[in-house]
Order: sequence, then structure tokens, then C-alpha cells
Amino acid sequence: MKSRGFTLIELLTAMAIMAIVVALALPFYNDIIERARITSTTNDIVEAITMARSEAVRRRQVVSVAPTDGANWANGWSVFDAANTNLGQFDPVPPTITATPSTAFASIQFQPSGMRVIDVGAVTINVCGPSGRGRMISLSATGSTQITIIDNGC
Repeated sequence: MKSRGFTLIELLTAMAIMAIVVALALPFYNDIIERARITSTTNDIVEAITMARSEAVRRRQVVSVAPTDGANWANGWSVFDAANTNLGQFDPVPPTITATPSTAFASIQFQPSGMRVIDVGAVTINVCGPSGRGRMISLSATGSTQITIIDNGC
């Protein structure tokens, strides 16, 4: 008699082992997804800031980065020049991620020299996930950015 296929016991055993492996891997997968979303959102914000700074120098006029809706960075942001020409539009952040500035400000503006227009003090934007991890984007008066990893308590 020739064996053709698997027995029911073999299939159930394989399915049980697969279920255990998936149950163990799922939390790690969610952690990887959250970290990727935080990193992607942080990179998008830094890209917008860098674009605004370089366009201010190139166009020799003030260029700004501001939330698309005028208030909430999580809803997306735009880069625009003094004539209100849209130079770049960035999508909203993923639903589980927040992007919160340290102080309320309407926009980040750059002078033709590349320096930031100082209308508020230090500018930081925290990009946080539901686990409390995140990144803090700090913007200096000269327009350079620095990213700090927040491991807990974001």
C-alpha cells in the first residue's frame, strides 16, 4: 500500500505548530511596523524642513513649512513660498502615529540666507507611536535639524 498525502493527525500537528509560531511572531511584527512608521514620518518632516530651507536659499525669498490644515501636523504639511505657491505637499501621518510640536507655532519659516525666522524659541516636533517610543526633531536657529530617539515616555 502506497502512502498518498498526510494524515489528519499530521495536518493538525503542523497547523498547531504554525499557530504557535505566528502567535509568538505577531508582537515583534507590530513593533517593526510601528518603528518603520515613526522613522518614515520623521524622515518626511525632516525632508520638508530641508526642502523649505534649500528653496529659500535658491529662490532668495522666505519659504515656510506649515500644517496643511493650519493647526495639526498629523494631518499633513505643506512647503510654500512667499507668494503662497505650493512647493510640496506631504501626506498625513499613519493613524497610530502622532506628530506634535513642543510649542504652538503656525509655521516654520526660512530666510533667503537659510536661517530660520525666529518667531518662537526652540522648535521641536515629537513623532510618537502608541508604545511610547518615538523621535524628537529639533530645529536650530541656523536651520539644521537633529533627530533624537525617544525610547520611552514619548
